[in-house]
Amino acid sequence: MISSTNDYSVLKWPLIIISFSITLLALLILLSFNSHNWYSYESIRIRSKTIIFNKTMQYSDILEYGSFGLWFICIHQGDSPTHHCDTWTYETRPQYFNIIIILSTCTLYLANLAIFPSWALLILILYNINNRYLQYMNAFIWTILVLSLLITCILGAILIINAYTKFYSPGKFFIETTYISFHSDRGISYMVAATILASLCFLLILITFVWKTFLEMKMIESEGALLKQLSDEHFQPGWHKPIMIPRSATWLDDNYEEPPPYNYFDDENK
Repeated sequence: MISSTNDYSVLKWPLIIISFSITLLALLILLSFNSHNWYSYESIRIRSKTIIFNKTMQYSDILEYGSFGLWFICIHQGDSPTHHCDTWTYETRPQYFNIIIILSTCTLYLANLAIFPSWALLILILYNINNRYLQYMNAFIWTILVLSLLITCILGAILIINAYTKFYSPGKFFIETTYISFHSDRGISYMVAATILASLCFLLILITFVWKTFLEMKMIESEGALLKQLSDEHFQPGWHKPIMIPRSATWLDDNYEEPPPYNYFDDENK
């Protein structure tokens, strides 16, 4: 009743994309988590303003510039090519960054946790002869579906919280004669890319789940039709029906004669 072939082998194509995407997702979150380039900043002191021909000429000096992330802040003093990096403490870490660290840690853990079931599911799909691994496949599909949903939601929450920080909005400050501006850097770009990739993984695993359900329904219908045929006493399969073999046009030949009828009793008398 169950085919000896792999009925779910077609699912290997979305699962290949999902497995590589989840691995890349974990790498992007790790890069963003350890990056000290979430924001770059510049601190400029305005020295004087001169009006020449109705045009305002402004002179300024760069006080310092640098970058910072969840863990470090790197500062360049003036035009000096050297820089030094300091580690944030819990008290000195910028607004909302402590919450973002907790959420990023959870996301990184979940992303690494999702790598094994994604590749294990792909291997089971490839070696699913006689559909012997259906129970394990269902468990792995649900696991990846839940993990990808959680990762997507947490990454979205990180980006929303980051949008409320003073560095993202408004991102520019005037303090007397000092102008400070902040710019998003690589760390946030990694996080945005990871969010897009997590959404893609969730969508693909959802499509895989629906596709698998459709294949199961198709198999159940075919097995039900087979059971109905086997339970019908008057059912005759196609191989049991007589096949009419077309006769050649020998009647056009003048020497053609109809063969004598077969007589069973004459054979017994002989």
